Amino acid sequence: MTPDRDELLAYALGILPPARAAQVEAELERDPALRAELRADLDALALLLEDLDPHAVPVPADAEAKLLARVRAQETGVSPAPVHAPRRWPVALALAAALALAFVWLPRPPADPLEGYRRAPGAVERPLRADGERLGTLVVLPGGRAYVFLEVPPPAERTYQLWNVAGDAPVSLGVFSQGLLVKNLPPGAVLAVSLEPPGGSPQPTATPLFVQRL
Repeated sequence: MTPDRDELLAYALGILPPARAAQVEAELERDPALRAELRADLDALALLLEDLDPHAVPVPADAEAKLLARVRAQETGVSPAPVHAPRRWPVALALAAALALAFVWLPRPPADPLEGYRRAPGAVERPLRADGERLGTLVVLPGGRAYVFLEVPPPAERTYQLWNVAGDAPVSLGVFSQGLLVKNLPPGAVLAVSLEPPGGSPQPTATPLFVQRL
């Protein structure tokens, strides 16, 4: 039976019964689409780790040892000792375990931050355009975050600089070559990108390539 999403994540966390875990592993080896589905879900979960405090709840004393044993088992192909009662780990630790196991077991393509942010829970994608031409993508994320991606790198001896232009004076949010994640954006932020000298400028020195309200 093909595993559903809940079973895939339970497999990554190591909490499936051994017999079912072996069946899921066989399905993953056989089905590239299933591997891609699990990889996409884990990429989305990785974004949640940025906002989780791993010290907010106590971590079991043996959690690290159990995780390392599971990872080594994936590397060697030797099954770890069966766990008779699944342990309910804190959320942050559980996500970290899933990501660690995915890194060991799943073949991973080159990182694609844009695709990961697109798949994040609550993400809203908007095209960035100027004069009818698509320049890139804005992904608005929960918690006052946004990811800006421009399809073409800046020219030589120039860098992109992101601004919040909602107030009286533009506020720099950072320089980048193609993609930039910004956090703690205030409500009503208006984003703009200009081409600036390497290292950026205190204030924009060129006309913005686009202006986009969140």
